[in-house]
Amino acid sequence: MKKVYWTGALKDECQACHRSFGVMMYDCAMPGSGGVWGNICRVCFSHNGCRLGTGLGQEYALTKDKRWEKVRG
Repeated sequence: MKKVYWTGALKDECQACHRSFGVMMYDCAMPGSGGVWGNICRVCFSHNGCRLGTGLGQEYALTKDKRWEKVRG
């Protein structure tokens, strides 16, 4: 399977709580946004009932060369 990497602009902080992503980042509907998508941390993802899948969200892992690789979703 071909590896897929995040290519958009990205700050190293959750758009919901402003904490650092750490080694995992999620691209999904932002909590309480009415369907607006953003990049959130693992804590916000799990505490807000977000899910992975087409039209739901994707999970990215930080690689050794500092790129975000899609791993699920």
